[in-house]
Amino acid sequence: MLYRYDMATGEITRLTYSNSQEDSWVSPDGRCLAYKRYSWFRNTAECYDTIIFCRADGMLKYDLAYYFADVGLDLNEYEDFERFALKLNDEELGRPGYHAVFRPYDYPEGEITDKIEYYLVTLVYEGNKLRCEVKRKRIYLPAGMTATGISSEVSSAKEIYLGGSYEGGRGRLIRYDVDTRTFNPIPTPEGSVLPFLVY
Repeated sequence: MLYRYDMATGEITRLTYSNSQEDSWVSPDGRCLAYKRYSWFRNTAECYDTIIFCRADGMLKYDLAYYFADVGLDLNEYEDFERFALKLNDEELGRPGYHAVFRPYDYPEGEITDKIEYYLVTLVYEGNKLRCEVKRKRIYLPAGMTATGISSEVSSAKEIYLGGSYEGGRGRLIRYDVDTRTFNPIPTPEGSVLPFLVY
């Protein structure tokens, strides 16, 4: 279950009421959060995953599965997915909002060499209503590049961070510039197992 802790007062507020939450992600301004929820089908042993978006007080909950369905994405078809890490919106909508770079775990065996797909999710509360836009995006990989996935936590609407290799194995972490469609390998220290980025 999820709880909100007020550091100033010490007050703890319960936000969810079932043991069905696994991961959660708070927006940078602390006003909203998203969390992964699974639900059991009635009278069966089957369950499905979804993502819930709400205010930090637990109010105005919206199930994002319906918005994903509009672009043909059914979260039930995937065993797991990337972290739904919220970022502040780039003021593209003219009002406070959030976006997240999202990708289900549907990687084929081995590494990807042609294109990699992801979804850019934009979220804005308009009064008590949520406006959620989900856009399917594609990155076409150049010759000599292999990708293993997307790092949602550090990616944004303008920069996508890929795991993989490029230019003869250099750059186990690769920054893709969305506007210029350019790939920038980030040097990885010798002997490191997993690349990481701090900024």
